[in-house]
Amino acid sequence: MLSIIYYISGHGYGHTIRSVALMDALAKARPDCFFHIRTSTPPWLVREMSHTSCKIYDIPVDVGTVQSDSFRLNRGATLQACQRFFTGLDSMIEKEAGFAESVGARLIIGDVPPLAFEAAFRAQLPSVALANFTWDWIYVPYLSTHPDFQDIIHSIKEAYRKADLLLRLPFHGEMAAFQRVQDIPLIARRARRSSTEVRRSLGLADEETPLVLIALRPDDLQAVQLHRLAAISGYRFILLKGTHGDRRFVYVEPNEYYYPDLINAADVVVSKLGYGIVADCLAHCRPLVYIPREDFVEHEVLVEGINRCGVASELSYEDFLQGNWQEALDEVSLKSWRSEGIALNGAEVAAEHVLGMLE
Repeated sequence: MLSIIYYISGHGYGHTIRSVALMDALAKARPDCFFHIRTSTPPWLVREMSHTSCKIYDIPVDVGTVQSDSFRLNRGATLQACQRFFTGLDSMIEKEAGFAESVGARLIIGDVPPLAFEAAFRAQLPSVALANFTWDWIYVPYLSTHPDFQDIIHSIKEAYRKADLLLRLPFHGEMAAFQRVQDIPLIARRARRSSTEVRRSLGLADEETPLVLIALRPDDLQAVQLHRLAAISGYRFILLKGTHGDRRFVYVEPNEYYYPDLINAADVVVSKLGYGIVADCLAHCRPLVYIPREDFVEHEVLVEGINRCGVASELSYEDFLQGNWQEALDEVSLKSWRSEGIALNGAEVAAEHVLGMLE
């Protein structure tokens, strides 16, 4: 058995989406792989996608950012959480190194908690990072208001320097701490069911009105004036849960559908920007209307990437809340898809590099 420990950041679903894709590619190449997944991400997300032999350990492996909601974060609360986490880092490293020995691990992969590479270094194991950004890069802008982030940033960089290889995804930020870098193509999920099949199951088989998938949690929509959306002409909307009775809204239960199937069935996607949703929209050639994320430097990199490789339009946070979506929806509906396309075989390419570490 090839025992691999995989550390996945619990901040956002994009880390898990691409990590599971890599695990599946590794298991396809080496059926004897067994993954010990260390993460605070919801276990259902891993199980929804994974076809590998694995065990999930629900533990915090990094902080990420502390957010007020999906669009705004709290710098002060993030600093305090980081300081608490890094105060106990050395004991966590020792514990994780012991865990690696107990399961006979051959390799450690991280997306992209610094703890992963410190633990691998302590356990004298090779380690691989998979990422399009690093947490030191995310925190640098916060120095202007919270200079105590400097010690946190220094500790993170020191951890990343101990990684043996970074598999760098497209739409990436500055990642200078890593000593060895290999660029790989995009990792994205693909739909399992056809658009026609999904629309039929939604009761929309004969629907000609463009469908808009609102790829946001119900909590994110609590302050949105949904009655204003119902008044928008020319669109119907797919939402998670809800009780609004207007026929323009089609509700699905959380986890009722494999999410790429819904993206494939929609004509337009509305969401905040994150790696996972950008990758899924590009994989299915679906235009994206995005709401800006405050104080998150990755946002601008993803904006540039989705506009260069796909079709997108910005919806201001104020217009998002007020239900003034018509202009942004019409804008992406009129745009032509980029013709050059983008490679989507990142998981397979990454797996080759990971297995090369073991030769």
